[in-house]
Amino acid sequence: MAISKARTSTALAFWSFAALALQSTPALAQVDAPPGDQPGYAVIVPGLLAGPAASVRFESNGMRIQQQDLVMGRGEVPTVRFPLRALMELRGGGVTTALRGQVQNRVPGDFWEVARDEAIGLSNRGDVAVIRLLLIDDGQ
Repeated sequence: MAISKARTSTALAFWSFAALALQSTPALAQVDAPPGDQPGYAVIVPGLLAGPAASVRFESNGMRIQQQDLVMGRGEVPTVRFPLRALMELRGGGVTTALRGQVQNRVPGDFWEVARDEAIGLSNRGDVAVIRLLLIDDGQ
């Protein structure tokens, strides 16, 4: 399934605006690591690559959100765990998730939450899938 140029442009504009807004209002948030200051992709588990991470810390409540893109080729990742609560969005491609005993096919635009240290399995029968990962550190 191809992603339309309009949808891609809208998403890019949104994230660019959000990053610019957060950087220009230091009283609200502080960017810990701009995306351009970190190395390229790294293997987090076999079959799953993680891109450079950008963190935003909200000074009003100490909450921190780390954003990075995950890239997965054809295959399976039986188990991956994240040290913080995660919000995931399928950005491109198609994956099947195994989470809390439920198997679900995901399409671009789908969101799902993964609890801290909870196991999730991913399967990709297509070419490449891109997943946006937001790790949420609310201090708990």
